[in-house]
Amino acid sequence: MKTWMVFAVGLLVASTGDAWTARADDGRAEASGRGARAFQALCTHCHPGAKAFRAAKGREGWRRTVLRMAERYRRVFDEEVLPGDQTAIRDYLVAAGGPTQEW
Repeated sequence: MKTWMVFAVGLLVASTGDAWTARADDGRAEASGRGARAFQALCTHCHPGAKAFRAAKGREGWRRTVLRMAERYRRVFDEEVLPGDQTAIRDYLVAAGGPTQEW
């Protein structure tokens, strides 16, 4: 059941973008909105958005993943992912519930 719910959430996020901004109720709504937009614009170039929501990571895990993916993006597309976008994507993934160990 939990796997199905995570999959459904991933599909919803992949199709709605900013819909998960509401989950960031701890004062990060603005970053989460920017993060959702940056996630859709950048991360889905290489893989489906739902893939991120299958990973069980906390804040530090997402920070490392976003740094690694930003480096790959730079190598593949010869374009930098702005540090502000990296932070916003990380905050979005944490707030939107790319599942953490706490779930």
